[in-house]
Amino acid sequence: MRIMTVTITLALLIGSQSVSAQEKTPQGQTPKAPSSKVYNAEESAASADAFRKKSEALEQARERKIRRLSRSICSGC
Repeated sequence: MRIMTVTITLALLIGSQSVSAQEKTPQGQTPKAPSSKVYNAEESAASADAFRKKSEALEQARERKIRRLSRSICSGC
């Protein structure tokens, strides 16, 4: 019984390693990196504005959540 349990455990360990192995790239081919794009001033400013608006929206959502939590914790003095 113990030998069978050890055998099954080893088989599962060895089998799980082969399943989780990453797929190899074919020889002679390297994985391609995304090409870098050059942005002009307008695109850069638009991207910065979009990022700023997104960050402000996230900050406002966090503030609302904190206010809601603090109201439920504090019962008033």
